Amino acid sequence: MTVNEPSANRIQQSHPHQFPPMSHLFDSPQFPLVRICFILGCMLSSPSAYTQQPSGEDEQVVSLGSEWKFNTFFGEGSDPHRIQAGPDDIVIDNANNDRVEVVGNWGRKTEGDRDTKLWGDDYRTRFYTDADFVPGESLPAVRFDTTPPRAGLFEHFVYYPFGHHLTTRVRIAHADGTDTQHISQRVRCGQWVSLGVYRLDPGGDHFLEMSAITPGGVAADAVMLRPVSDAQWLASRADIRNAPSPELDDSDWDAIPVPGHWGMRNEYSNYNGKGWYRRSFTLPQTWQRDESRRIRLRFEAVYHVARVFLNGRYVGRHQGGLTPFEFDVTDQVNFDGTNVLAVEADNDFLVGATWNWGGIIRDVSLIQTSDVRVSYQYAHAEPDLDAGTAAIQTKVRATNDSTRQRTVDLQTELYDGDRLLGSGTATITVPAKNDREATINIDLKPADVHLWHFDRPHMYHAKTTLRENGSSQHSRSDRFGIRKVQIKPEGLWLNGEKVRLAGYNRVSDHRYWGSSEPEHVLRHDVRLMKNANANFMRIMHGTQNKRLIELCDENGILLFEEVNVRELTNPELTPPDYPLTRQWLREMIERDVNHPSIIGWSVGNELSNHYTYVAKMIDYVHRELDPHRLVSCVSNTGYRDHETPVNDPLGESDVMLQNCYMQRPTTMIEALHRKWPNKPIFFSEFGMGKFTEASLDGSLPELDQWNACIRGHFPFVIGASLWTYNDYRSGYAQTLEDENRAWGLVNVWRQKRRLFAQCRSENSPVLDIQIDAVNPNQNNASVKIPIRGRDDYPSFTMQDYDLVWQFRDSDGNTLLTESIDLPTLQPGDSPWTGTIHWQTFPTDAFDLVARLVTPNGFTRYETVQRFAVPQKPTGATAIASHDSIRVFFDRPASADEWFVRCIGPDGTTTESKRTIDPYVDLSELTAGGDYQVRVITSNANGDSVPSQPIDVTTDGTILPPVIWHAFVHDGRLVVGYSAQPDDATYVVQYGEDESDLSSELQTDLRGMLSVDVDDAKSVSLRMKRIASGKESGWSNIVTATEDVFAE
Repeated sequence: MTVNEPSANRIQQSHPHQFPPMSHLFDSPQFPLVRICFILGCMLSSPSAYTQQPSGEDEQVVSLGSEWKFNTFFGEGSDPHRIQAGPDDIVIDNANNDRVEVVGNWGRKTEGDRDTKLWGDDYRTRFYTDADFVPGESLPAVRFDTTPPRAGLFEHFVYYPFGHHLTTRVRIAHADGTDTQHISQRVRCGQWVSLGVYRLDPGGDHFLEMSAITPGGVAADAVMLRPVSDAQWLASRADIRNAPSPELDDSDWDAIPVPGHWGMRNEYSNYNGKGWYRRSFTLPQTWQRDESRRIRLRFEAVYHVARVFLNGRYVGRHQGGLTPFEFDVTDQVNFDGTNVLAVEADNDFLVGATWNWGGIIRDVSLIQTSDVRVSYQYAHAEPDLDAGTAAIQTKVRATNDSTRQRTVDLQTELYDGDRLLGSGTATITVPAKNDREATINIDLKPADVHLWHFDRPHMYHAKTTLRENGSSQHSRSDRFGIRKVQIKPEGLWLNGEKVRLAGYNRVSDHRYWGSSEPEHVLRHDVRLMKNANANFMRIMHGTQNKRLIELCDENGILLFEEVNVRELTNPELTPPDYPLTRQWLREMIERDVNHPSIIGWSVGNELSNHYTYVAKMIDYVHRELDPHRLVSCVSNTGYRDHETPVNDPLGESDVMLQNCYMQRPTTMIEALHRKWPNKPIFFSEFGMGKFTEASLDGSLPELDQWNACIRGHFPFVIGASLWTYNDYRSGYAQTLEDENRAWGLVNVWRQKRRLFAQCRSENSPVLDIQIDAVNPNQNNASVKIPIRGRDDYPSFTMQDYDLVWQFRDSDGNTLLTESIDLPTLQPGDSPWTGTIHWQTFPTDAFDLVARLVTPNGFTRYETVQRFAVPQKPTGATAIASHDSIRVFFDRPASADEWFVRCIGPDGTTTESKRTIDPYVDLSELTAGGDYQVRVITSNANGDSVPSQPIDVTTDGTILPPVIWHAFVHDGRLVVGYSAQPDDATYVVQYGEDESDLSSELQTDLRGMLSVDVDDAKSVSLRMKRIASGKESGWSNIVTATEDVFAE
């Protein structure tokens, strides 16, 4: 079969219709204004795997989420982690003066910046400035002569240590012309990065040239040419041409879940480039060909570029890995038999320090509707806080996919739960193959208005029905909320109250699920963030999973959502109009415009030379997409001396979003406020440096001092969002050897660091919960809760809060739970005082825990009063290397931390540091020495009785990996483990019983592996590593269950 391929320059956008600017529609006489009581949101249902589910009346949705087939083809991508120079490869080092031409002044360095590796003894480096870009003058560059000894195909690679530039220009002159690519030199450092396969001739003028066309640092180190046979190349081209064909036998392709990413399979863990997905499906029998019905194929996100084929026919292309897109496939779909859907996904271009998880990362669905439907609706609620009413301006878009003009009636019904609050109608005429919008103004009376708040996130739902000649054609049901956000020079007001709020940046990342983020991951993270006092955040540089936004609606977190623009020199982004950015903004905002959690949009992060871009994009959002929300662009430079209101666009923003990585923000705040005195400041990111090890002991000793700079000062600073809530995978320089970047309150497996409790306390609206020492012979204790002041940070009113307290036994089991309804607590109030009571003191009580709990069930502060020291540790074991000992034990709930006491060969007693890690390492010991170790646990009352002694001799070679977490999910064993710089291979033995670890896997993957275990619900495993020719002993045996999260 011949596959219909698009022409090389053909780009099909995700929406077939060109919508007129929304601002024009508000003023158009074509669209009547009708006053009804109405506000709505835009949250679509997410059907389960391949089940027909109505999203609204006369709409049917079939999910294509399931196991898809997946494959990659030679020449379309590579795995830099596994590429090594071989005997047949041609390596050209920068020091080879016969084959390297240098234009301009370049320095030489013998050590890679930020601890990165280099090839050979040195590399060349240059920091480009504006003075380098003079028209008519040669651009400074390093040119490698790639003329080969014989004609043929060669895969081209570059090798570099860290370079500052995010878009280093690489020009490749080959037998068929010259290609230009752009690479970020902050990622994949010290690895051979493939640029593709090109034909070279001995007599040709062939080269690979490295330079830049914008300011920034470039590192030029080495180039490698790898011979490729014509047969291999032709075979891979044939495979690619056949990949979309319905006749292709894909039985030998790999199986990969969708939603998901290809890194969930070991063999693709580090793959960058193009990958092919295929899936067969049949339509439900009720879906028959009908001229009045249309079928759309919708992708919530494919990272980063997608080409879509259905039954061998090209459907379209989408560029942008985090926003939704869809195609009308009515004419391509097979109603009577099997359909084959094929998607080529390309994640090659790297953006920023986060990992670009490649593939179909979010839901895929088929949607059948009438050929005239409600395609979009936006409701803006304007509550009158004095009167208690709300005026709602609602805009509804009707899309006509038919070939004739249609006149339709729109009816909207508003519900609070099952209670109908009101309805209204509007009539519009929609031309063929076009869209029209109606604006409907409505009012809500005081009894029906319940304001959305982060402590009380009240949600409604609305149903809009489109009728033609009295017959229902389509309806849409959406959730929404009502709240009032005001930005003034003095700060932020929510529902009439001035508030100062804290939060975190959450990177869209889990070490196994990556950015595909199933609901249980999202739900777990939102719960943890709320319990760490997250109320307001610029959540991440990129459009979020829609279910995360819904969970923020439901649980109460204010958000700025941001389009994925991190560098304007990114070749995707083309001035002066930036069409791709406009597309991403439209796709993000039209999907998420009604979420009450979102109070603003950001058009980019940490850009430079960006005044014109930011001014245009903010204007575009306000005029055409959302005239009511705040719009900004995240800055990391506005405070600098050379940045002024003339050249820096912070003044164009509704609120200043500023990133800060200073130990103290005072000078930054003063500089920003001096330049833009009428703009409040939100610290969209702040931090004090990433952690240098994976340990859970990480905290920020300077955090209270940073917060003190704004406590009682600078009331126009409305809040701050710490970088980050979670660790994340990264290819960025100075990432840990396990490929995880350690900044978070929790690690990639969601284990809490000490920082978690520290941040929950720092970000609480109260200073403490003070409880008198509990006397078992009494039946009460006094409680005091001091409250932060009005200009403190954070600062907001606590309404309908409870004081919940529990007695627990030494295993953490709850013996008694009681609560007290607290009065409304205002910032600046005197401390609340009260008494807690119990009838009988529980016999087995080990501690008392008291929590300040919000109306929606989250903890704002927690205090624990222990009655005794921890229990004696049990289950202690130890493994040794030639100079180290690692100790494991059963961690009791009665302990807060633990340490090891060690008696050495000479009788000297030493103690390890106190830790909350699941193990204790003793290092720098005497090889061949006899040691005795005991584990001791500790809490506020003191230290436990030491465990039974363990006699250990330091022998062997090196310690095995630490298994941080392991779990079983959907028939796969997932293991997270530590890594060291010289690790070459890891071996895991596993089985359903720890006495029979008969299965074995060897891998070179860092930090995470997964393996099929069929239907096993519990798997035991152990690991060892091989590094620099040395083989470790086995780790302790760990049992993995279906408990996905490690507490």
